[in-house]
Amino acid sequence: MITRYRASIGGSQLDQLLQSDKRFKDKLVILNIGYAEPGISRTIETAGDNDGGVITRTYRQRASVTITFGLYVYNVADRYEACETIKTLASKGGTVITNDRPKRALYNCVCDQYPEIDSARDWTEPLTMVFSSYAFPYWQDQTATVKSLTGTKTETTITVPGNAPKAKCTMEITAAENFPTNLNGTILKVTVDSTFININYALKKNNYCLIDQDEKNNLRIRIYDNSSSSKKLIASGIGLATESSSDKLVAIPGKANKFAIQADKKVTAKLSVRGAWL
Repeated sequence: MITRYRASIGGSQLDQLLQSDKRFKDKLVILNIGYAEPGISRTIETAGDNDGGVITRTYRQRASVTITFGLYVYNVADRYEACETIKTLASKGGTVITNDRPKRALYNCVCDQYPEIDSARDWTEPLTMVFSSYAFPYWQDQTATVKSLTGTKTETTITVPGNAPKAKCTMEITAAENFPTNLNGTILKVTVDSTFININYALKKNNYCLIDQDEKNNLRIRIYDNSSSSKKLIASGIGLATESSSDKLVAIPGKANKFAIQADKKVTAKLSVRGAWL
C-alpha cells in the first residue's frame, strides 16, 4: 500500500514488505517519519581562573530516523507474525531512505528500537522503530560529486554540497605507466582540502588504486591489477601509505576544496564525494 510516507530499509520498501501475503495486504500504513536532534557533545577546556572556555573537540554521536506505522491486523497471532517479519528486516539494518528527504540517504544504519506489540488487545495502536548511523552520522547524497585529473602534477577544485562539517571521499587512481621504486617512500600523493595520502607502492601500468573508508569509517587502501570487473587484488592495507599521511581523505561541504595529485609517473585520479548534511 502506497502511503503519504515511504521508507526503504536495506533496499526493501517498508510499505510493500507484507503485500505478497493476502492476510496482510494493505494492512501496513506508515504514519510518520521523524528525526532526532543531532546528539552533539563538546569538550571544553578552561585555563586557570578564566571564565568560559575553549572548545577543543566537537563530537556527533549519531544521526537517527524514527518510523511510526500502523499494522492493522485484527487476528492477534497474525499481527505478531507480521511484526516479526518487520523486525527481521529491521535487524539487518543498512541504508535508510525516506521520501521526505529526496536524493539523500542514511548509510550503515542499525536498529536502535524494534517495533514491539505491548498489547494484543490494542490492535490499532501505532508501532515505532528507530534506525541510527554511528560510523558517519550524517545524511548523504545518493549521487556523488565527481572530479577527475590526469597527469603527474596537477590540481583543481571540487565543491561539495551539504552543511555537515566534513564529507567522505573515495579516490580511484589508475597508473598510465610503470612506476619506479622510490627509496624515499613516496611515489604518489593525493590531496583533498587539508588532507592527503602518500602512497609508497610502485604501481605498474594499468594498476588501479582505490582509497576510501570502510563501514567503521577507517581508512582503506586497495590496489588491483586493473580497473575492470575481473580485477585481482594485489596489495591492501594502510601500510601502503606513509606515516605522514592523514588518517583519511576528507572534503568540506559548502566550499571549493583543493584536489591535487603529484606522481612519479602519469596517472588518472578520480575523486568522488557524497554531499553530507546535518
